[in-house]
Amino acid sequence: MRGCASFAQWIGIVSFLSACERPLDARTSMSPEKTVVVFADAVDWSELEEPIRALFEEPIETPREESIYKVRRESPADFEFFSQFAMILIAGTHDRWGEAFSLLRPHMTLATLADDSAENGWLRTKRDLWAHPQLVGVLSGESGAEIRGRVLVQGTALRDVYDSFVRERVADKILRRTQSEAEERAARETGIKVPIPRRWLIRDFDRDHARVAIWKRRKKEDWQLLVQAMPGASERGLRERCRIWRDAVIGEVYDGDLIRSEGLKTDERSFEGRPGVRLRGLWENRGYVMGGPFETWCIPDPAAHRTLLVDMSVYAPGESKMEGLRTLQTLASRVELDPRWEADPR
Repeated sequence: MRGCASFAQWIGIVSFLSACERPLDARTSMSPEKTVVVFADAVDWSELEEPIRALFEEPIETPREESIYKVRRESPADFEFFSQFAMILIAGTHDRWGEAFSLLRPHMTLATLADDSAENGWLRTKRDLWAHPQLVGVLSGESGAEIRGRVLVQGTALRDVYDSFVRERVADKILRRTQSEAEERAARETGIKVPIPRRWLIRDFDRDHARVAIWKRRKKEDWQLLVQAMPGASERGLRERCRIWRDAVIGEVYDGDLIRSEGLKTDERSFEGRPGVRLRGLWENRGYVMGGPFETWCIPDPAAHRTLLVDMSVYAPGESKMEGLRTLQTLASRVELDPRWEADPR
Protein backbone atom coordinates (compact mmCIF):
# COMPACT_ATOMS: atom_id res chain seq x y z
CA MET A 1 0.00 0.00 0.00
CA ARG A 2 2.93 2.37 0.71
CA GLY A 3 4.15 1.83 -2.84
CA CYS A 4 0.72 2.64 -4.21
CA ALA A 5 0.60 5.84 -2.20
CA SER A 6 3.87 7.12 -3.65
CA PHE A 7 2.68 6.18 -7.12
CA ALA A 8 -0.46 8.25 -6.53
CA GLN A 9 1.61 11.28 -5.63
CA TRP A 10 3.35 10.99 -8.96
CA ILE A 11 0.41 10.61 -11.37
CA GLY A 12 -2.55 11.79 -9.29
CA ILE A 13 -5.59 10.43 -7.60
CA VAL A 14 -7.33 8.96 -10.65
CA SER A 15 -4.45 6.69 -11.59
CA PHE A 16 -4.15 5.76 -7.93
CA LEU A 17 -7.71 4.53 -7.91
CA SER A 18 -7.17 2.47 -11.05
CA ALA A 19 -3.95 0.89 -9.78
CA CYS A 20 -4.86 0.25 -6.17
CA GLU A 21 -8.61 -0.31 -6.22
CA ARG A 22 -9.54 -3.47 -4.40
CA PRO A 23 -11.96 -5.91 -6.01
CA LEU A 24 -15.63 -5.07 -5.35
CA ASP A 25 -16.21 -8.29 -3.47
CA ALA A 26 -13.48 -7.20 -1.03
CA ARG A 27 -14.96 -3.72 -0.53
CA THR A 28 -18.13 -4.04 1.49
CA SER A 29 -19.84 -0.66 1.64
CA MET A 30 -20.09 1.31 4.86
CA SER A 31 -23.15 2.90 6.50
CA PRO A 32 -25.63 1.64 3.88
CA GLU A 33 -28.73 3.20 5.44
CA LYS A 34 -27.65 6.32 7.28
CA THR A 35 -25.07 8.57 5.60
CA VAL A 36 -24.85 10.38 2.27
CA VAL A 37 -21.28 11.39 1.38
CA VAL A 38 -21.08 14.41 -0.93
CA PHE A 39 -18.02 15.19 -3.04
CA ALA A 40 -18.21 18.77 -4.29
CA ASP A 41 -15.66 21.52 -4.82
CA ALA A 42 -15.76 24.36 -2.29
CA VAL A 43 -17.33 26.84 -4.72
CA ASP A 44 -20.10 24.42 -5.71
CA TRP A 45 -20.68 23.34 -2.10
CA SER A 46 -21.27 26.95 -1.05
CA GLU A 47 -24.30 26.93 -3.38
CA LEU A 48 -25.46 23.41 -2.55
CA GLU A 49 -24.93 22.90 1.17
CA GLU A 50 -28.19 24.48 2.36
CA PRO A 51 -30.60 22.68 -0.02
CA ILE A 52 -28.71 19.37 0.15
CA ARG A 53 -28.78 19.33 3.95
CA ALA A 54 -32.42 20.39 4.04
CA LEU A 55 -33.25 17.55 1.64
CA PHE A 56 -31.37 14.67 3.24
CA GLU A 57 -31.24 15.83 6.87
CA GLU A 58 -34.97 16.45 7.11
CA PRO A 59 -35.95 15.88 10.75
CA ILE A 60 -38.56 13.32 11.72
CA GLU A 61 -41.16 13.96 14.38
CA THR A 62 -39.81 12.27 17.48
CA PRO A 63 -39.10 13.26 21.07
CA ARG A 64 -35.44 12.45 20.35
CA GLU A 65 -34.00 14.63 17.59
CA GLU A 66 -33.30 12.54 14.48
CA SER A 67 -32.92 13.17 10.78
CA ILE A 68 -33.62 10.88 7.85
CA TYR A 69 -29.94 10.79 6.82
CA LYS A 70 -26.67 12.42 7.79
CA VAL A 71 -24.76 14.38 5.15
CA ARG A 72 -20.95 14.47 5.05
CA ARG A 73 -19.21 16.71 2.56
CA GLU A 74 -15.75 15.26 2.00
CA SER A 75 -12.65 16.20 0.05
CA PRO A 76 -11.64 14.16 -3.00
CA ALA A 77 -8.22 13.95 -1.36
CA ASP A 78 -9.81 11.54 1.14
CA PHE A 79 -11.55 9.56 -1.57
CA GLU A 80 -9.80 6.26 -0.89
CA PHE A 81 -11.62 5.92 2.43
CA PHE A 82 -14.95 7.62 1.68
CA SER A 83 -15.41 5.80 -1.64
CA GLN A 84 -16.39 2.81 0.50
CA PHE A 85 -19.60 4.47 1.71
CA ALA A 86 -22.82 3.07 0.29
CA MET A 87 -24.48 6.36 -0.70
CA ILE A 88 -22.38 8.92 -2.59
CA LEU A 89 -23.39 12.11 -4.36
CA ILE A 90 -20.91 13.89 -6.65
CA ALA A 91 -21.80 17.43 -7.72
CA GLY A 92 -20.09 19.80 -10.13
CA THR A 93 -20.46 22.15 -13.10
CA HIS A 94 -19.93 21.46 -16.81
CA ASP A 95 -17.44 24.28 -17.32
CA ARG A 96 -14.71 22.53 -15.38
CA TRP A 97 -13.95 19.07 -14.11
CA GLY A 98 -12.62 20.22 -10.75
CA GLU A 99 -11.53 17.81 -8.06
CA ALA A 100 -14.97 16.27 -7.54
CA PHE A 101 -15.61 15.40 -11.20
CA SER A 102 -12.04 14.12 -11.59
CA LEU A 103 -13.16 11.07 -9.63
CA LEU A 104 -15.39 10.13 -12.57
CA ARG A 105 -12.85 10.36 -15.43
CA PRO A 106 -12.43 6.58 -15.80
CA HIS A 107 -16.21 6.06 -15.75
CA MET A 108 -17.97 9.02 -17.38
CA THR A 109 -17.14 11.73 -19.92
CA LEU A 110 -17.84 15.42 -19.67
CA ALA A 111 -19.99 15.17 -22.82
CA THR A 112 -22.19 12.59 -21.08
CA LEU A 113 -22.59 14.81 -18.04
CA ALA A 114 -23.50 17.81 -20.17
CA ASP A 115 -26.13 15.88 -22.18
CA ASP A 116 -29.52 16.77 -20.68
CA SER A 117 -31.50 15.17 -23.50
CA ALA A 118 -31.81 11.82 -21.74
CA GLU A 119 -34.62 11.23 -19.27
CA ASN A 120 -33.57 12.51 -15.84
CA GLY A 121 -30.41 13.86 -17.50
CA TRP A 122 -29.90 16.18 -14.53
CA LEU A 123 -29.02 13.13 -12.40
CA ARG A 124 -26.83 10.21 -13.45
CA THR A 125 -26.50 7.13 -11.28
CA LYS A 126 -23.98 4.31 -11.10
CA ARG A 127 -24.27 1.17 -9.01
CA ASP A 128 -21.47 -0.62 -7.16
CA LEU A 129 -18.79 1.62 -8.64
CA TRP A 130 -16.23 1.50 -5.84
CA ALA A 131 -17.86 -0.83 -3.28
CA HIS A 132 -20.83 -3.17 -2.94
CA PRO A 133 -23.67 -2.43 -2.44
CA GLN A 134 -23.38 1.21 -3.48
CA LEU A 135 -25.30 4.00 -5.19
CA VAL A 136 -23.35 6.86 -6.76
CA GLY A 137 -25.38 9.85 -7.93
CA VAL A 138 -23.89 12.53 -10.20
CA LEU A 139 -25.57 15.92 -10.08
CA SER A 140 -24.41 18.40 -12.71
CA GLY A 141 -25.33 21.69 -14.37
CA GLU A 142 -23.96 24.71 -16.20
CA SER A 143 -23.36 26.57 -12.94
CA GLY A 144 -23.59 26.13 -9.20
CA ALA A 145 -26.77 28.19 -9.20
CA GLU A 146 -28.34 25.85 -11.77
CA ILE A 147 -27.45 22.79 -9.68
CA ARG A 148 -28.94 24.46 -6.62
CA GLY A 149 -32.13 25.14 -8.57
CA ARG A 150 -32.31 21.51 -9.64
CA VAL A 151 -32.00 20.33 -6.04
CA LEU A 152 -34.78 22.72 -5.00
CA VAL A 153 -37.08 21.68 -7.85
CA GLN A 154 -36.18 17.99 -8.18
CA GLY A 155 -35.42 17.37 -4.51
CA THR A 156 -38.22 14.88 -3.95
CA ALA A 157 -37.18 12.84 -6.99
CA LEU A 158 -33.53 13.01 -5.94
CA ARG A 159 -34.19 11.68 -2.46
CA ASP A 160 -36.58 9.04 -3.78
CA VAL A 161 -33.64 7.54 -5.69
CA TYR A 162 -31.66 7.17 -2.46
CA ASP A 163 -34.70 6.06 -0.47
CA SER A 164 -35.35 3.27 -2.97
CA PHE A 165 -31.74 2.14 -2.67
CA VAL A 166 -32.04 2.01 1.11
CA ARG A 167 -35.24 -0.01 0.91
CA GLU A 168 -33.45 -2.51 -1.34
CA ARG A 169 -30.72 -2.90 1.25
CA VAL A 170 -33.17 -3.33 4.12
CA ALA A 171 -35.23 -5.82 2.11
CA ASP A 172 -32.12 -7.93 1.53
CA LYS A 173 -31.87 -8.36 5.30
CA ILE A 174 -35.47 -8.77 6.43
CA LEU A 175 -37.09 -10.58 3.51
CA ARG A 176 -34.70 -13.47 3.10
CA ARG A 177 -37.30 -15.63 4.78
CA THR A 178 -40.97 -14.77 5.12
CA GLN A 179 -44.10 -16.49 6.40
CA SER A 180 -45.38 -17.56 3.00
CA GLU A 181 -48.46 -19.40 4.28
CA ALA A 182 -49.63 -16.36 6.24
CA GLU A 183 -48.96 -14.10 3.24
CA GLU A 184 -50.97 -16.36 0.95
CA ARG A 185 -53.88 -16.48 3.39
CA ALA A 186 -53.93 -12.69 3.70
CA ALA A 187 -53.91 -12.29 -0.08
CA ARG A 188 -56.64 -14.88 -0.51
CA GLU A 189 -58.99 -13.60 2.21
CA THR A 190 -58.41 -9.83 2.13
CA GLY A 191 -56.98 -9.13 -1.31
CA ILE A 192 -53.90 -7.58 0.34
CA LYS A 193 -50.44 -8.77 -0.61
CA VAL A 194 -48.20 -7.93 2.34
CA PRO A 195 -44.76 -9.39 3.17
CA ILE A 196 -44.56 -10.90 6.65
CA PRO A 197 -40.95 -11.37 7.74
CA ARG A 198 -39.91 -14.33 9.81
CA ARG A 199 -40.58 -13.92 13.55
CA TRP A 200 -42.98 -11.02 13.04
CA LEU A 201 -46.39 -11.49 14.64
CA ILE A 202 -49.82 -10.94 13.15
CA ARG A 203 -51.48 -8.51 15.52
CA ASP A 204 -54.79 -8.17 13.70
CA PHE A 205 -56.45 -10.03 10.83
CA ASP A 206 -59.93 -9.00 9.70
CA ARG A 207 -61.38 -10.49 6.56
CA ASP A 208 -64.59 -8.43 6.75
CA HIS A 209 -62.65 -5.15 6.79
CA ALA A 210 -59.83 -6.36 4.50
CA ARG A 211 -57.22 -5.58 7.13
CA VAL A 212 -53.87 -7.06 8.14
CA ALA A 213 -51.64 -5.73 10.93
CA ILE A 214 -48.22 -7.14 11.77
CA TRP A 215 -45.62 -6.15 14.31
CA LYS A 216 -42.15 -6.87 15.56
CA ARG A 217 -41.89 -6.93 19.33
CA ARG A 218 -38.66 -6.40 21.20
CA LYS A 219 -38.05 -5.59 24.82
CA LYS A 220 -39.63 -2.15 25.31
CA GLU A 221 -39.84 -1.66 21.54
CA ASP A 222 -42.58 -2.19 18.93
CA TRP A 223 -42.58 -1.73 15.15
CA GLN A 224 -46.08 -1.92 13.72
CA LEU A 225 -47.44 -2.05 10.17
CA LEU A 226 -51.17 -1.94 9.49
CA VAL A 227 -52.70 -2.27 6.03
CA GLN A 228 -56.39 -1.91 5.22
CA ALA A 229 -58.30 -1.61 1.95
CA MET A 230 -60.79 1.25 2.18
CA PRO A 231 -63.75 1.48 -0.23
CA GLY A 232 -63.51 3.70 -3.29
CA ALA A 233 -60.54 5.25 -5.08
CA SER A 234 -61.43 8.94 -5.33
CA GLU A 235 -58.68 11.52 -4.84
CA ARG A 236 -61.12 14.28 -3.92
CA GLY A 237 -60.98 15.10 -0.21
CA LEU A 238 -58.42 12.37 0.39
CA ARG A 239 -56.33 14.38 2.85
CA GLU A 240 -59.18 14.72 5.32
CA ARG A 241 -60.48 11.19 4.77
CA CYS A 242 -57.00 9.79 5.34
CA ARG A 243 -56.75 11.43 8.75
CA ILE A 244 -60.25 10.30 9.74
CA TRP A 245 -59.52 6.74 8.59
CA ARG A 246 -56.21 6.68 10.39
CA ASP A 247 -57.64 7.71 13.75
CA ALA A 248 -60.67 5.40 13.46
CA VAL A 249 -58.80 2.28 12.33
CA ILE A 250 -55.69 2.69 14.45
CA GLY A 251 -57.64 3.75 17.51
CA GLU A 252 -59.65 0.53 17.28
CA VAL A 253 -56.81 -1.88 16.55
CA TYR A 254 -54.16 -0.30 18.78
CA ASP A 255 -56.33 0.31 21.85
CA GLY A 256 -56.76 4.06 21.62
CA ASP A 257 -53.72 5.36 19.71
CA LEU A 258 -54.40 8.81 18.26
CA ILE A 259 -52.61 11.42 16.17
CA ARG A 260 -51.19 14.40 18.01
CA SER A 261 -52.36 17.51 16.18
CA GLU A 262 -49.18 19.41 17.10
CA GLY A 263 -46.55 18.93 14.41
CA LEU A 264 -48.77 16.93 12.04
CA LYS A 265 -47.60 17.20 8.43
CA THR A 266 -49.76 16.31 5.43
CA ASP A 267 -48.64 16.33 1.82
CA GLU A 268 -49.40 14.82 -1.55
CA ARG A 269 -46.59 12.84 -3.14
CA SER A 270 -45.72 9.45 -4.61
CA PHE A 271 -44.59 6.33 -2.78
CA GLU A 272 -42.73 3.92 -5.05
CA GLY A 273 -44.34 5.59 -8.05
CA ARG A 274 -47.87 5.49 -6.61
CA PRO A 275 -49.45 8.93 -5.96
CA GLY A 276 -51.25 9.42 -2.69
CA VAL A 277 -51.48 11.36 0.57
CA ARG A 278 -48.95 11.09 3.37
CA LEU A 279 -49.43 11.94 7.05
CA ARG A 280 -46.44 12.24 9.38
CA GLY A 281 -46.15 13.16 13.01
CA LEU A 282 -46.45 11.73 16.49
CA TRP A 283 -48.98 9.26 17.85
CA GLU A 284 -49.86 8.96 21.51
CA ASN A 285 -51.81 6.64 23.75
CA ARG A 286 -52.83 8.44 26.91
CA GLY A 287 -54.16 5.32 28.54
CA TYR A 288 -50.84 3.48 28.32
CA VAL A 289 -48.71 6.67 28.43
CA MET A 290 -46.94 5.75 25.20
CA GLY A 291 -46.07 7.50 21.96
CA GLY A 292 -43.72 7.79 19.05
CA PRO A 293 -43.45 8.70 15.35
CA PHE A 294 -45.79 7.44 12.66
CA GLU A 295 -46.19 7.65 8.89
CA THR A 296 -49.50 6.94 7.15
CA TRP A 297 -50.18 6.64 3.42
CA CYS A 298 -53.51 6.63 1.62
CA ILE A 299 -52.99 5.49 -1.97
CA PRO A 300 -55.97 5.23 -4.34
CA ASP A 301 -55.94 2.13 -6.53
CA PRO A 302 -58.52 2.61 -9.32
CA ALA A 303 -57.89 -0.86 -10.74
CA ALA A 304 -58.96 -2.41 -7.42
CA HIS A 305 -61.68 0.25 -6.77
CA ARG A 306 -60.18 0.68 -3.30
CA THR A 307 -57.75 2.92 -1.45
CA LEU A 308 -54.77 1.40 0.27
CA LEU A 309 -54.33 2.63 3.86
CA VAL A 310 -50.83 1.87 5.14
CA ASP A 311 -49.82 2.90 8.64
CA MET A 312 -46.34 2.61 10.15
CA SER A 313 -45.72 3.38 13.80
CA VAL A 314 -42.72 2.99 16.07
CA TYR A 315 -42.43 2.75 19.84
CA ALA A 316 -38.80 2.78 20.97
CA PRO A 317 -38.23 4.97 24.06
CA GLY A 318 -34.64 6.15 24.30
CA GLU A 319 -33.65 4.42 21.05
CA SER A 320 -33.29 5.50 17.42
CA LYS A 321 -36.62 5.55 15.60
CA MET A 322 -35.20 5.60 12.06
CA GLU A 323 -34.23 1.91 12.02
CA GLY A 324 -37.83 0.94 12.69
CA LEU A 325 -39.26 3.47 10.23
CA ARG A 326 -36.91 2.34 7.46
CA THR A 327 -37.88 -1.28 8.03
CA LEU A 328 -41.58 -0.45 7.98
CA GLN A 329 -41.19 1.72 4.86
CA THR A 330 -39.47 -1.19 3.14
CA LEU A 331 -42.35 -3.53 3.93
CA ALA A 332 -44.92 -0.88 2.97
CA SER A 333 -43.27 -0.36 -0.41
CA ARG A 334 -44.06 -3.99 -1.25
CA VAL A 335 -47.73 -3.95 -0.23
CA GLU A 336 -50.23 -4.33 -3.08
CA LEU A 337 -53.96 -4.68 -3.58
CA ASP A 338 -55.18 -7.54 -5.75
CA PRO A 339 -57.50 -5.93 -8.37
CA ARG A 340 -59.15 -9.30 -9.03
CA TRP A 341 -60.09 -9.87 -5.39
CA GLU A 342 -63.76 -10.03 -4.41
CA ALA A 343 -65.10 -10.26 -0.90
CA ASP A 344 -66.34 -13.68 0.20
CA PRO A 345 -70.14 -13.27 0.49
CA ARG A 346 -70.43 -16.19 2.93
